[in-house]
Amino acid sequence: METWEFYFMMGTGIYLILLGGLMFRGHKKYVSRAVGIYNIIMGILSIIAGILGKNTSTIGNKIFSAFMVVLVVSFIGFSILNLFTKKR
Repeated sequence: METWEFYFMMGTGIYLILLGGLMFRGHKKYVSRAVGIYNIIMGILSIIAGILGKNTSTIGNKIFSAFMVVLVVSFIGFSILNLFTKKR
């Protein structure tokens, strides 16, 4: 795993933890709370995976690739979920 990938995963993990905490505490809707909990879990897993990927060079690139796929799929899924739950 390259250095920028490690820092990207660390930064993303911290961001997801903070965003998840704000979503969990700030909104009263069930969907927002569930997304907040998901973001907190993904942030913690991102930090753990970044540390494992940095220390284990053989699977570091695979961890980063899997992380990027999960991140993109989550973004698309939350965008669709936001469209369906938005009041018209």
